[in-house]
Amino acid sequence: MIPGNDPETARVRVGLSLGGGAARGFAHVGVLTVLEREGLRPSLVAGSSIGAVVGALFCSGRKADEIYELMLKQSPSMSSFLFTSFRPQPIEQRFRDTFGSRTFESLSVPLIVTITDVVSGKTLFVKEGPVADALVASTRIPIVFPPVIKDDRILVDGGLLCNLPVSILRESGADRVLAVDIGYIGLAEFERPQGKFQMACRCLDLLGRIPMHLEAEKADLVLSPKVLDDTALDFQKAEKFYKMGLEAAEANLDRIRTLWSPTQYHGHPCP
Repeated sequence: MIPGNDPETARVRVGLSLGGGAARGFAHVGVLTVLEREGLRPSLVAGSSIGAVVGALFCSGRKADEIYELMLKQSPSMSSFLFTSFRPQPIEQRFRDTFGSRTFESLSVPLIVTITDVVSGKTLFVKEGPVADALVASTRIPIVFPPVIKDDRILVDGGLLCNLPVSILRESGADRVLAVDIGYIGLAEFERPQGKFQMACRCLDLLGRIPMHLEAEKADLVLSPKVLDDTALDFQKAEKFYKMGLEAAEANLDRIRTLWSPTQYHGHPCP
């Protein structure tokens, strides 16, 4: 019997945390492909930046292959990031075309999207309202795009303070958490940053590492697809990132399966 369809294991609420990392988000789709094949369906999802986008597509009922094709079709080129930094409208329009007026309340799987409020210095965990609006703010990468101004708030990429949302999943009822860490919004692992843009991205990476590690420690299992050798803005490597996510999930498949099984799990105490 497929674990996700077993009445005995259905009571285990597994949360899925999808980290931010721009084009590396295709690795999330690779992980979802394996979960879908195994019949392992998350009970709730939390995502930052591109993780929020993939999470929203999944929670709206789309299959992994649909998500891959949709993301591939709508992916921006490297030049669109580097030369239209103050024109995020094309990307935002894609969100609105895809989700329309759909709200969090209408999703088939509960979704939590992280957004950073730079005024309060806190992470906002959005669970209600228009999905497209939340994605617009959650993907406003600092340095690359200007912030979203809303009332007395200045909103930017959710990954700035919480790039791997795990705690919020536990607070929202998840018994166990599977997290997928794809790095951050920096370009790639490199010895010496070249130019102001790379230096700024590298600094963001370094600042975000400690909170990411603290969140990762709270997950039952963290998958880390080997995507850090490639720039996070290179959407031309979508297939490569996807395969890396697929490989990471396949390599940890036995451990992933135990998250859905109360009789086999050996991590945190069973509920």
